[in-house]
Amino acid sequence: MRRFISASLGALALVSAAPLSAAKPPDTWDGLHKVQAKGRTLVFLLPGADFRGYSKVMIAPPEIAFSKDWQRNLRGLDRLNDREVQQVRENASKLLSESLAKAYTKAGYQVVGQPGADVLLVRPGLANLQFVVPQQSARSFTISEDAGEATLVLEVRDSVAGSLLGRALDTEVAGGGMPVIRNESSLRADFEYLFDDWARRIAAGLDRLKANSPIDTNGRPLR
Repeated sequence: MRRFISASLGALALVSAAPLSAAKPPDTWDGLHKVQAKGRTLVFLLPGADFRGYSKVMIAPPEIAFSKDWQRNLRGLDRLNDREVQQVRENASKLLSESLAKAYTKAGYQVVGQPGADVLLVRPGLANLQFVVPQQSARSFTISEDAGEATLVLEVRDSVAGSLLGRALDTEVAGGGMPVIRNESSLRADFEYLFDDWARRIAAGLDRLKANSPIDTNGRPLR
C-alpha cells in the first residue's frame, strides 16, 4: 500500500494520509496488532478479541476525505467548486453506507440503529479519494484508464463499551483497465462497484473473525 492512513476513528475523523517512511507499516497501532491479510490490505486486530457474540451491526455515517490538494490541482473545465465537492462527499458517503448495509444483510447480519450487547459498531470512511472529472462541454470528452481511487478505512468497536477491536485499510482503483470515455454515470457505476466489492469482503471478513474467535496476535484462533 502506497500510503498509511493516520486516522482517529474514535472521534469518527479521518486525518490526512502520510507516506510510509518504512518498507512496511507498523506492527502495532493503538494496541492493535497487524495480522496477515491478502494483497495490500492492512488488518489490525485486538489480541484476544472475540467476535462470536455479534449478530448485528450498527453502521456509522462514513467520513469522506479527498486526497490532499486534489481539488486545488484541478484545472480549467475540470475544476469543481466547494458546493460540488461537498455534494460528491455526501453521495460517496451514502453509496458506501448503502453498500455495507446491503452486504451485511445478505450475509445474515441485522443492521440496527442502536447499541446493544450483540451489536458491532462499524465505522467506515474513505481517505485519499480522487476521481476523474468528466468534461461537461458537448465538444469535448474525457478518456482515462480508471475512474479514480480511494483508501477504505474501517474501524470496528463494541457498540456498548466502545472498546476498539480492529481496523482495516485497503487502497483500490475504481474502474481500472483500459482507456475508456468517462462520464458521470460511468463514474458512479465504477465507484459503486468498488464499494460493493469492499462491502462483500468486509461482511465475509466478519464471518471469518467469528469462526476464528478468540484470536491471537497472528490472527489465528486461540481455541
